[in-house]
Amino acid sequence: MKKIKLTQGKYAIVDDEDYFYLSRFSWQFHTNEKFKYANVSRRVFYNRYQKQKGFCDIALESYILPDKVNLMIMHKNGDWLDFRKKNLFYGSINLSKHSSTKAENKSSIYKGVSKEKTEASLWRGMITKRIDGKRVCFRKSFVDEKKAALWYNKKAKEMYGEFAYQNKI
Repeated sequence: MKKIKLTQGKYAIVDDEDYFYLSRFSWQFHTNEKFKYANVSRRVFYNRYQKQKGFCDIALESYILPDKVNLMIMHKNGDWLDFRKKNLFYGSINLSKHSSTKAENKSSIYKGVSKEKTEASLWRGMITKRIDGKRVCFRKSFVDEKKAALWYNKKAKEMYGEFAYQNKI
């Protein structure tokens, strides 16, 4: 395992066999505004014909694993700076959504939990999954916010296994 220096004082972890190739490039650390949990690494290149520097938006993981149609390269341990082959795998966009953390500015501190619109004293646990091309939604109401979060954790584990996000309660 070796570390590649990024901007903003960050480091990417890569396998020894990938280090020599990847360390030839200048990598930058970015937080994508649309997906705050992700980082995008850019490679700086020099165009000798136009005699200027340029940027190529190619994620570091794309140099390690080839891209596949309709699949994303994801990180098993959730560390977006760990690019070792044992930590990378192909997953659907749907799986990516459910392995990510809670969105900001929601009514609950837990992912998959929100205030019921019809009954202010109730909390709703909710999780969705695509099954045979259709979006299926599972919901359950609770009096307690923590119980709704525990239900979400249990349901997410059933549906997404080891990659499911688990609320810390």
